Amino acid sequence: VLQQDYKDIFENFIGIEKSGSLNINSSNFLVKTLKGNFILKKISSNQSKKVKSLCEVDTKLSPVFNRIPKIVTGENSNKFSELNGNFYLLYEKIGSSHYSGEKKEFDMFLDTFMNYQKVVKDKKIRLSTDHQIICAESLLKLTKFYEGNQEIKSEIKEILEPHKNIILSNISSINNLLFTSPNLNAYHIDLHPHNLSISEGELFFLDLDSFQMTSLDRSLGFAFYKLLRQSFSLYGKDLKLSDLINLDKLEKFFKLENINLMSLKVGASYEILRRILIIFEEIIQNNESRWEFVLPSHIRGLYEIDTIFDNLDNGR
Repeated sequence: VLQQDYKDIFENFIGIEKSGSLNINSSNFLVKTLKGNFILKKISSNQSKKVKSLCEVDTKLSPVFNRIPKIVTGENSNKFSELNGNFYLLYEKIGSSHYSGEKKEFDMFLDTFMNYQKVVKDKKIRLSTDHQIICAESLLKLTKFYEGNQEIKSEIKEILEPHKNIILSNISSINNLLFTSPNLNAYHIDLHPHNLSISEGELFFLDLDSFQMTSLDRSLGFAFYKLLRQSFSLYGKDLKLSDLINLDKLEKFFKLENINLMSLKVGASYEILRRILIIFEEIIQNNESRWEFVLPSHIRGLYEIDTIFDNLDNGR
């Protein structure tokens, strides 16, 4: 691919190695060159919509927000290459370490998110992909399972059965209208520690697949849960939000955007339940899911969200 469409990079090539661990939706490779490092993303030929979406995000967001990796345009003047039935996108590598949960990293994250929020609102950036909302049919199937009217394989049943109360209580609180308002914007829906990179006091958003039209509550709520979870794991259950960030700045942002800790908690819970339902739906249809291995951690997340957000709300 480098030899075919990125000759300047190929001429300065040092080496290439696999990057990341899951590689379910795509495969990433770290490309080392004399002119710096790059990330090469390999996407299968049946995912042309994904390639189109990534190119759209790069076209609309990278010129106005400099905290995301940019696609390197090839000598064919395209943002992607094709070889042996696969698509390839080459990104600039940004940042040197992932978000670890240390104090002041959260403050750095919120500053970056607030700057991004302002850009998106000022520029009125729209993307063609809407993030999924919870499917009513999936809700019904999971409810039927708990009523004993839906059969699934025993291993999954053993995972789901003990957590009936918390899952059903989340299902009963679902209100899709909260997440389909006309105020949807181009937000990142998966801001967890490995999708944030830090270098020399700057924080960057990775995984451009996750920029879609969604609500502020879902994007920021899920990020709060994932990032605060990381900080709690480092500093213990007595951690206060004031340890991580200037509360006056946070409250000013909350007031400006008409959100609060409770609305973010609802958004985060919604997003986790949506992921549980997707896995459950795949298991019902195919008797397996490629994401089956993360089902226990998503269920655990419903408990963690209560602990984290309630602790913050009571002990600011």
